[in-house]
Amino acid sequence: MPRLHPDIHWLIDYAAGTLPLSHALCVAAHTEYCSSCQSKVRELSAIGGSLMSTDTGTSNAAEPSASEELNEDESEALNKLWAAIEQAKVAQSDTDATRPVDQANHVNTLQSETTAALPTCVKKLLPDTMEQLNWKKLGRHLSVTQLASGDTQREVALHRIHPGRGVANHDHKGEEVTVVLRGSFSDQKGIYLPGDFLVMQAGHSHQPVASGDMECICLSVLDAPIKFTGPINRLMNPFLKIHPSPAPA
Repeated sequence: MPRLHPDIHWLIDYAAGTLPLSHALCVAAHTEYCSSCQSKVRELSAIGGSLMSTDTGTSNAAEPSASEELNEDESEALNKLWAAIEQAKVAQSDTDATRPVDQANHVNTLQSETTAALPTCVKKLLPDTMEQLNWKKLGRHLSVTQLASGDTQREVALHRIHPGRGVANHDHKGEEVTVVLRGSFSDQKGIYLPGDFLVMQAGHSHQPVASGDMECICLSVLDAPIKFTGPINRLMNPFLKIHPSPAPA
């Protein structure tokens, strides 16, 4: 069971379908690890449905949906992402038959196993394996790839930290939401395990270090670039930008 969870306001907005696309993806990923938050979302959805059905004052009026305030492209992206999340809620964990593995395809099999271990809502945005994504180095031990969530205001990305290695100390210029998907990492404030949901605000400085037994994979959402604080790495800061996500294919 994760130790860190989205607060009740996140869960209320998620159940109501009013979270930004990228934040909805993070909550959906967290709930695949957390039965407690799954239950809360179901309860909140039931309460919302009950309130709507008993609201006689507006029962005869057409209620505008949240997507009506979006343009056509954003509305389509929202529908695609929520469809992927809804499928993730009911999808079975793994229905692929186990196949014999020989030495030649051992690496590919490990890559597939890593991808299979990710939350279903994240896998919906991936090709067959993570290795087919466009990974870019950000330092010696960190690789980053953007995901097409459809959120045009924020960067949605997967981060991979090599086992036992760390990321240079950095600050945040804006809000960063992180969900640990595989492995674990630690910083000056604690240890974070699969499913943990972290929200870091501007001014929060830390230095993540992955555990030594496996690489750490995280889902992260940024609304502003990070800012390296070390004497050498901070030279990279002028080149760091966020890349808002295109709509999913």
